Amino acid sequence: MGLIRNRNFWLVLVFLVLCSVLHYIELTGITGTPPSFHFGLTRHALDRILFLLPIIYASFTFRLKGSLITSFVALAIMLPRAILISPVPRDALLETGGILAIGILASWGVWTRAQERDKTQAALAELQSAHEILQHYVQSARKNEKRQTILNTISTLLGESLELDRILDKATHMVSELMEVEVTLIFSLDEENQKLRIVAYEGVSDEFARAVDEIKIGEGVYGEVAKTCQPMVVDDTAYDPRLSTPEVKKMRIQIQLIVPMVLRGQIRGIVCVAMRRPRQFPLEDMELLTAIGAQIATAMENARLYEKERLVAQRLAISERNYRQLFENASDAIWVHDLEGNITAANEAAGKLVGYSPEELKRMNVRKFLSEESLNLTSQIRQKLLEREAVEQPYEQRMIRKDGTEVILLLSTNLATENGKPTGFQHIARDITEKKRAEEMLTKIINGSPIPTFAINKQHEVTHWNTALESLSGMKKDEVVMTDKQWVAFYTEKRPVMADLIVDGASADEIEVHYRDKGRKSYLIDGAYEAEDFFPALGEDGRWLHFTASPIKDNEGEIIGAIETIRDVTEQRRMQDSLRYYLSQITKVQEEERKRIARDLHDDTSQALYALSRQVDNFTRDNAALTPDQATFLKELRQQLNNTLEGIHRFTQELRPPMLDDLGLSAALRWQVSDLEKRSGIEAELTVSGIERRCSAEVELMIFRIVQEALRNVEKHAQASKVEVMIEFGKGKTKVSIGDNGKGFDLSGSLADLPRAGKLGLAGMEERVRLLNGTMKIESEPGKGTRVVIEAPI
Repeated sequence: MGLIRNRNFWLVLVFLVLCSVLHYIELTGITGTPPSFHFGLTRHALDRILFLLPIIYASFTFRLKGSLITSFVALAIMLPRAILISPVPRDALLETGGILAIGILASWGVWTRAQERDKTQAALAELQSAHEILQHYVQSARKNEKRQTILNTISTLLGESLELDRILDKATHMVSELMEVEVTLIFSLDEENQKLRIVAYEGVSDEFARAVDEIKIGEGVYGEVAKTCQPMVVDDTAYDPRLSTPEVKKMRIQIQLIVPMVLRGQIRGIVCVAMRRPRQFPLEDMELLTAIGAQIATAMENARLYEKERLVAQRLAISERNYRQLFENASDAIWVHDLEGNITAANEAAGKLVGYSPEELKRMNVRKFLSEESLNLTSQIRQKLLEREAVEQPYEQRMIRKDGTEVILLLSTNLATENGKPTGFQHIARDITEKKRAEEMLTKIINGSPIPTFAINKQHEVTHWNTALESLSGMKKDEVVMTDKQWVAFYTEKRPVMADLIVDGASADEIEVHYRDKGRKSYLIDGAYEAEDFFPALGEDGRWLHFTASPIKDNEGEIIGAIETIRDVTEQRRMQDSLRYYLSQITKVQEEERKRIARDLHDDTSQALYALSRQVDNFTRDNAALTPDQATFLKELRQQLNNTLEGIHRFTQELRPPMLDDLGLSAALRWQVSDLEKRSGIEAELTVSGIERRCSAEVELMIFRIVQEALRNVEKHAQASKVEVMIEFGKGKTKVSIGDNGKGFDLSGSLADLPRAGKLGLAGMEERVRLLNGTMKIESEPGKGTRVVIEAPI
């Protein structure tokens, strides 16, 4: 099909047809051809010569194969005339053979020339290709040389400064200039928060910079480059929310090249260059910017290390200056002496301690301030330190002042060395003379007190254990003093007592962990806590103890110990248990009386009022001759009867809601909340979580009364617009919360103070919670509403 569509094929075919017509022209009926038509040649010699035209043309267009085929086609056309028509067949055959030979030779010559030309063109093409490759290598070498020169220049310029801000400004300007771009952005990776923070930019507004700052790793195109560490060319930012804001669009950026800044295999940030007009970023630009990014990352790292070393040196200088100031201005006495006891350095506190100035002390020997007994102790400490033995520190030491009086010190001594060799001793001392006297006074007070009392020091060691506590606990003073076994008297397993927590400065939450709802802050002693608990190991049947622990502080207000007093409240607790029993019985009787009154009101009073209302209706209907005033009076009387009947019905529901017995606590609370909203207009909501369950009738009634009283307080006193009731059925416990957005109140004091403060409703709620063996917490502040939380083990 391709040959048929070839124009040269049809030209050769037309040549052959024309030559054939001329060769057999007499067969067409044309006669009388003038002799000049054959140019004087006979036997159709000219006709046979014309067959060379299509043969030679075929050799040019179809090469050797086409010319040979054309030659044989021409031979096939000429042979019939030479053999059958020509009067001289031998001459005709000779001419035909000659024409064929000439055609073949001509075709061979043309084909040979074409082959040589093709070889020449192929050689020229190979030469041209080699020239292009060589030129490419030369250009690549020049580009590499140029890139290396640029990188060396950048490295040199960035290395001229170790200040990070100057480095970033230089880097931004050089990138814009070398990459021939309009916008350059440099982001640094915040490794702690995994965010990209823009640290330098050029060609954009401050609003743009703020819009693209703090990009998370993996967020948008910038975060994706930081995540994958792969360069990216971006010409469409529609899918990136950070780059679709008005601040960013205002810059009209059309294309961006973003590359990671990688140093030692770790991502340190990204570099972005951008244009406001179309531009292509080839691979060479990408590689160049990546190399520049590595140089910037190296410079930034060097700047950070320099800044870090500068800060360390600065802090070291400050530390040395502070140490000198600390030494000179320390409230504790500090002095240094050599191995012979000659004082080489002393601060102001040391001078004040013994009554000499620091300059005078430097010319004195420590033996001047020590008695014989103190010298013996000093020799023992000295020997142990020189032999690298452990010394219990701090230890007590006594020194003689300039005026001859004795001062008691709490002393710490360390061996001073230089190149591993001892050169002297360093001492830090604190005057505890007053403290020792106070301890002696405290000992007299505690030992003479009829209240069981003990005290501990900062190390949680018992320092005092009086006779009253010996009698209560059964443990003698010698068994616990200077040990941390104070817990043994109260618990079977080791745990901190209240005094231990006070010494550690425990918070209210930490104390709550150990004492739960049994401990509270003391309202009488600042920083003290008190608790009440049952200890089954004390006495025959166990004892209820009320204990108060308060801190012991030094003159600077630092806690140096704690004192704990204990009261046996077993009889009081028994009386409270009896009182609670009687209270529960009274409450039960009250509820029975409420139930009876509600039943009587429903069965008698409500029925009577209903019957009277019906009589008024019948009287009005049967007496059509009533005057308008009489009819109006009877109508108002009926309305009053209906209102009274409705009030009695609501009062009956409040006294004893029937649905509490029939449907349970949740249904009764839903009715109570709905009734409050209808009656007062306060937006009320009940939320129930957990698996609902029925409790005993007494328990459900108790919880209902608590919520009822809380909602009554909200309605009467809170001035709230919204109240939320939540009941949570947990595993082994039920939690109820009533919160409002009302005016709140000042909650000072404990729940026990509520009756004295006139808050009888809250006090009644607290009593009912106690009957459930539960706890009640009240959270309220003026202007911030009130929340009551009840939790009971039911």
